[in-house]
Amino acid sequence: MGLTLIDKNTTHMTIQNEHTGRNDVYEILAEFPFDSARKRMSLIVKLGNEIIHLCKGADNIMLPRINFD
Repeated sequence: MGLTLIDKNTTHMTIQNEHTGRNDVYEILAEFPFDSARKRMSLIVKLGNEIIHLCKGADNIMLPRINFD
């Protein structure tokens, strides 16, 4: 995907984006730890004025939630 996690602590994370050549620093607003029932974890982050939901998890859980349209 061209994204590399450089650093993460409880309040911020830095992502290196090889497509833009930038290191973006995201403010972490909320973290939902991995849960075996949900089989995923999520972060709510802020970059500039944009609020983004990041989620990772098991492929059988995540793929049905992706809209490919």
